[in-house]
Amino acid sequence: MRLDAAHDAIETLVALEEANRVHYILKWNPRRNDVSAWRNRVFVEGKVSQTRPGERVGILVTQERKKVDKKTYTFKRIVRVTEQTMDKHGQMLLAPQVTLEGWWTDLELSPEKVIALYRDHATSEQFHSEFKTDLDLEGLPAASSPPTLW
Repeated sequence: MRLDAAHDAIETLVALEEANRVHYILKWNPRRNDVSAWRNRVFVEGKVSQTRPGERVGILVTQERKKVDKKTYTFKRIVRVTEQTMDKHGQMLLAPQVTLEGWWTDLELSPEKVIALYRDHATSEQFHSEFKTDLDLEGLPAASSPPTLW
């Protein structure tokens, strides 16, 4: 299953962990997390690469234990921090621009592969949206609605 950040709740994680024969990637919603603290941690403990001049990306995999209803679960979270000090045209930024992202998963794949698999979710959603728009499927009545007779 691939779920967006709207489903990032401990109850969802527990249900996914307890489901049989289900693997998942759930987009983490950093909400009120300290972006600077995550940036520092990821760039110290994680794998860091420079993707272009003025931009570096760090990826860190964490194991987090959470107790829910007297049962302890261990969840894996992939955290990616992107720090830009220069835009793609070479213009230096006054202050670094930092982006914090993350994904909960139970997949035993590289962090890069998990992120790529999640990104495919957005591609799928885009095709779905275009399909509905191009065929004007938004205007169709719901299956449970009785037909309108004129």
